[in-house]
Amino acid sequence: MTGSLGGFVVGVELKDRVVPFLFNARMSEESHRTYAERHIENPWSPVMNHVPSGKIVQSAEIVSLPDLKQTAFYDEVLRPQKMAHNAMLTLARKDDFFGVFNMCRSEAQGPFEEDALRLFSLSFIRT
Repeated sequence: MTGSLGGFVVGVELKDRVVPFLFNARMSEESHRTYAERHIENPWSPVMNHVPSGKIVQSAEIVSLPDLKQTAFYDEVLRPQKMAHNAMLTLARKDDFFGVFNMCRSEAQGPFEEDALRLFSLSFIRT
């Protein structure tokens, strides 16, 4: 429906720097292990660690793709999955824990359009 590579829902405990759960949909398990081992702190985390529940953030709003490509996070986690764009939606936040829905696209697929972002919001946010 959104022309995506796939997606995942991840839970992160910041204080202990662990990933207590991950639901993966068509993305690389190996890349997720690398994320959990070395990249919980990454170019997106300074912003996403503080985004309130229900807010969607596109990765390019945090760091441009050319700048992202110059990081170890890109080389070790994103590039192996052909992932260049990510729409991230904080689902839950409590103390040092947060859960985030991620929908991923390749560079060729480009960033998400407003219709796809609206679909994500309607799917997860209840008023």
